[in-house]
Amino acid sequence: MTAREQADQVALRLGAVDWGPNFQHSASRVRLMREYLRRSALWARELGVLDKWPFFDIAAEFDPEVGRDTEFADAVLEGMRGRGLTYPHTQFCRYMLAFAGSVPPHPDLPDPYEPLLQVYERGGLFDMEHGIILVDHTLQVLVWPMERYLKPGLRYDISEQALAEMDARANG
Repeated sequence: MTAREQADQVALRLGAVDWGPNFQHSASRVRLMREYLRRSALWARELGVLDKWPFFDIAAEFDPEVGRDTEFADAVLEGMRGRGLTYPHTQFCRYMLAFAGSVPPHPDLPDPYEPLLQVYERGGLFDMEHGIILVDHTLQVLVWPMERYLKPGLRYDISEQALAEMDARANG
């Protein structure tokens, strides 16, 4: 798949997101957020930008010119105007689109934004305050310290089956 095709696929997925809450997927969204934080920490360490973690423009760290070409992201975000997407999530969507369209696959690092995209697909936005991410206004994901997400061997199972099982257990 070409970089443009990858960016188009991410754009389609973002365009299909219902930005309103969906409390049926709260448990899986917490796991996805933890996996995003883990992957983002790996990329921050690899790129030597630990101070920018957890939400940062990975594509711009590879090539600062990437951030200057906003036409594609502007068009995608314009298509979502009025559907509940707010700042800073608009920036996070820009990061995803730039990454998908410009960063070649890394042999040792997973796609950092896939779990974050799934967080959105499974229930819209989340809140952030004082080192805590709030999923559906009540479930907390601790951001700091970063080292918790860099433990060797740490991985969160984000397979569709694992996420569906989590949500089924949580929803009784």
